Amino acid sequence: MIDKFQYIGHFIWILGVITSCTRNPISDEEIGTSNRQIQGQVSLGSQQTPDDVIVWLESFNICTKTDGEGKFKLTLPTPSAQNSGGASGFFKLYYFLANFHVDTSSVLVKDGAFVYSSSDINNEGEIRTLKTLRQFLRIETHVSPSVVLASGFTGLIEITAIFSAVSEPVTVIIPKTIGGVLGAALIKNIETGSALIVLSNPGIETEETVSVGQTPVVRKMNFSFSINRLPQGEYEIVPYFLIKHQKIPSDLWLKMGENIEQLGQNYLKIPIKIKNEILTVN
Repeated sequence: MIDKFQYIGHFIWILGVITSCTRNPISDEEIGTSNRQIQGQVSLGSQQTPDDVIVWLESFNICTKTDGEGKFKLTLPTPSAQNSGGASGFFKLYYFLANFHVDTSSVLVKDGAFVYSSSDINNEGEIRTLKTLRQFLRIETHVSPSVVLASGFTGLIEITAIFSAVSEPVTVIIPKTIGGVLGAALIKNIETGSALIVLSNPGIETEETVSVGQTPVVRKMNFSFSINRLPQGEYEIVPYFLIKHQKIPSDLWLKMGENIEQLGQNYLKIPIKIKNEILTVN
């Protein structure tokens, strides 16, 4: 049996990423849009802040993100920039977080502009109801020690990822693992957005498929701080795993980035709510 606590992670630095969706558009300068703009608000059925929910309009393949209050605005391109000079029909507006159930609204577009007072849009161009997303998978991380000295610490740091389903079992895939360890994690600098990839077993491409129920599933890994020291700052721990759940439109996945589920910078574009314990490097 392989001792999962003997693995010492290897490191790969990646740059901070910018999502293709517009983030927090509420403060943007207002521009006349002739009914090409709608707005709304999203909440989460949990105590987590409703920011970074992707709001995506099918067919038009445009998206935005919610702000810290869950508010968003979405603006259609000009009719001349749309297919056939101005699309018409009923379309779905998707609300997406990776570990929450997807929800949708129905919107009506005519000649390239939203039709207010129709479907789920009121006469002010607002989505009629507050959208509340329901969580189906909880993820939390712990790190020990959680505070280290940039110049003096030479030991191992242990990362723990804990998964639990809210109600029905959820299938979770843990790539790059052997012996039941957490295969990889991204250590993201909160201030700069740059991230360090930590691997338990470089070169390993096996994966573990786990049915996660309400009893927590725990996976751990260790990495050596002395191999590649982190600069001073605060870091979020993002475990590398994949969720098999309801189908998401392929265009939505592509809008977030290519190869979104592979270990790399685009993985950080997947919107997900994790309860993180912060690693502080002094």
